[in-house]
Amino acid sequence: MHKRAPEFFVIDILISIDKIKRRTSDLTFQDFVANEAHVDIALRNLEIIGEAVGCLLKKTNFLSEADGDWRRIVDLRNVLIHFYFGVDLEEVYAILQKKVSLLEEDIIGLIKEKCDRSKILQVINDAKADLADVFRHESISYLESIEKKLK
Repeated sequence: MHKRAPEFFVIDILISIDKIKRRTSDLTFQDFVANEAHVDIALRNLEIIGEAVGCLLKKTNFLSEADGDWRRIVDLRNVLIHFYFGVDLEEVYAILQKKVSLLEEDIIGLIKEKCDRSKILQVINDAKADLADVFRHESISYLESIEKKLK
């Protein structure tokens, strides 16, 4: 069982969403599948999202299986992890195009509804410091935009 605070899993989800959007949002399906790096970025970050959602479902009351499609996100993670070469990339692309931005909106809404504002802002600052150590400036900029939405 993970011992991380739930807010860190929330930040993991948001950072993964940002990476997916930055690297795949302007791609056609043909461009997406033609570049192995784009596929790998999308799959890896969908896996991280699914793992973080699973941890939030098990560990906290931040998410409930009754609220939305959370279990389906975990199930997608399991498919991606266990059936890597059998993954339907058309389905993945459809998720990237139709669902990722909606998930971001849902997560930000849940942060506003369920998180202590000062705690989530502290977690964002901690995450930014960690990201600065490994020169992840794009992710830091994204977290700064999230901070503005939460203030």
